[in-house]
Formats: sequence, C-alpha cells, structure tokens
Amino acid sequence: MAKTPRDHLFDTVSELGESDLKTFKDKLNNSQAKPGYNRIKWSQLEKADAVDITRLLVSYYEEDYAVEVAGKVLEDMDKKNLARNLFQATGKGIPGKA
Repeated sequence: MAKTPRDHLFDTVSELGESDLKTFKDKLNNSQAKPGYNRIKWSQLEKADAVDITRLLVSYYEEDYAVEVAGKVLEDMDKKNLARNLFQATGKGIPGKA
C-alpha cells in the first residue's frame, strides 16, 4: 500500500531529534496560517510527540496544507533536506518555490 501524505509527515517529524522537535513545535506554534486556518495552540504542542504532532497538523490543516506548513517550518529551521524530501515524497511543495 502506498504511503499517504500523513505517513510522510510522520516519517519526517520522527527524524527530528529532541532539541529539533522542540524547535519545530515552537516555530509551528508561531507560524502564521493562511486564511481559513487556525494556528495550533501551544498547550496542544508542548508535550506532543511525533504521532501527536502529525495528528494535529492533519486535523488543523488537512493533509496537503499540513505538508506545506511542516515543510515551511523545516525550511525556517534550516532543515532544507528534510523539507525537500517531504515535498518530493508527497509531490507537494510551497507554492511559488521550485
């Protein structure tokens, strides 16, 4: 069975070490969502692990936009390889970027 964007999100978030995961959660909490979407609350992210973060991303943003949000956060963290791998695996990317 082919992996879903949610599977790829989980795989990507799981690759972050403890320190990077904390940074990812902080940047995710402080990122500006596009109109029609709400930011994930810190109270939900603070103690979240990779499974919880994936679930939150998909429940707040739906799969396609969740990939875009996670990729942007990874790029902001200078984890461009992880972001690129996520975009390639899902066939998605940040609009306006090659």
